[in-house]
Amino acid sequence: MARIAKFRYGATDVDIDFDGHVWNTESWVPKASAAGEDVEETPTVLIVTANDDAMAVQIQLLDDLILRVDRYRTNCAYETPVWLHAKRNLETNERRAIVKRLSYTPLNSEFDCEAMQYQSQYQLNIVRGGYWEDPTGRQYQTLAATAGASVEWDYTAAPASHDILGDVPARLANLLVENATVGIDKLYAGVRSADVRQVTNFEGIWECEDGTNTARGGDDNSEPNTASPGAAAGIFVLGTPSAPDTWEEYLYIRISNVYGAAADYDAAFGTFLWLLRTKVTTAANVFQVQLRWGYHGMADADYVRGPIVEVTNTAWDYAEMGVQKIPPRDYHVFDSATISPTLDNLTQVQVWACRTAGASTIEFDCLCPIAVDEGYLIVKEGIEATARYLAYGEGPDGRKASYGFVVGGVLTKYGTFDSMGFALPPGDGRMDLVYTREGSSVLTDTITVSALSGETYYERWRSLRGVE
Repeated sequence: MARIAKFRYGATDVDIDFDGHVWNTESWVPKASAAGEDVEETPTVLIVTANDDAMAVQIQLLDDLILRVDRYRTNCAYETPVWLHAKRNLETNERRAIVKRLSYTPLNSEFDCEAMQYQSQYQLNIVRGGYWEDPTGRQYQTLAATAGASVEWDYTAAPASHDILGDVPARLANLLVENATVGIDKLYAGVRSADVRQVTNFEGIWECEDGTNTARGGDDNSEPNTASPGAAAGIFVLGTPSAPDTWEEYLYIRISNVYGAAADYDAAFGTFLWLLRTKVTTAANVFQVQLRWGYHGMADADYVRGPIVEVTNTAWDYAEMGVQKIPPRDYHVFDSATISPTLDNLTQVQVWACRTAGASTIEFDCLCPIAVDEGYLIVKEGIEATARYLAYGEGPDGRKASYGFVVGGVLTKYGTFDSMGFALPPGDGRMDLVYTREGSSVLTDTITVSALSGETYYERWRSLRGVE
């Protein structure tokens, strides 16, 4: 093993640590980024050459690197970044970080080079990405065509069978999602890791009919889409208001209605964006809907209330009902030794609604919690109806993009997306995917996850990589 300190662009290396042969890095104090923000480092290098022309060749290497760094930062069509590679002498594996800005400052007089036997000192000013990453990257396990209101993807499963290494989440370089039937108009993706909660027993679908209905709600078997994920084909809750412009509770779902064993309840814990699969029965209907979270037995006035969302769609679709954690109490304030976790068994979510126009009913199928505390992605208007592929990726410098295209690679449109920390956390993990075609959610539509090409994610470290 040997020490490594070099710049690389494409297949070209500029080594700044030849132990006295041309370049020698005399001092370099690497910085550790707190949350992935860029860091600036100022190593001092000694350049040793035979004459002034040879010294000029070495300085021109630096000038060329500066030009390439600037091109990559300012020109989106220039696709070859400059990387800083490093490895300690007895560190097993090499790591790299993208260089975002580069300059240098001479530390010797212009006329001292000959007197110093053609040795010149320079201070490099390097602004690099806050995390180091594996130069080679890896490939996640793909997802075969699967249908459902919410689909779980085990990206570490066999045959990849590889948990995510590193001490910070891995960069997701490219993700390709396909609806085998039509385009994907909306995509919700949430990441869960085994370091934070159970991942094997998580339930991504809370069936409305599995809860308890009030006088306003009643199970109904008449849904045309027989692929509904309910306990029986086509089951949903049919909501009939007692009067217009009146807020009423239609149903509630307790955590015990979803999870069979109390030992699995912690799989449900976390912060989620709650999606409600719902529709109104006639076009003239307008309903306002709200979710409320609390504990069974609390007064209704004490429940945590989500935003009021208007529902007018007559085809099944997902309404975004707000972000709320499960359980409602905060373990940072009262830990499990202070308040028994058995009380969390009473956690429940209520569905309230108010009809503001029309004279008909509303239908509730299920709730789909999308984890947002470890990273999420939301893409809307992703693909035209005739296209099938939705691509998302994060570049080396942190830029993200979403594109839709048809078979053959013809781009159809840019997806509007929202993401926060969307990456693959270290260890075992899962991703939950909720999707719709243009205008509706059809549960017989299947979703497939694969890759555009090449490596799909890059594991990352805050500082040293070691043997990983």
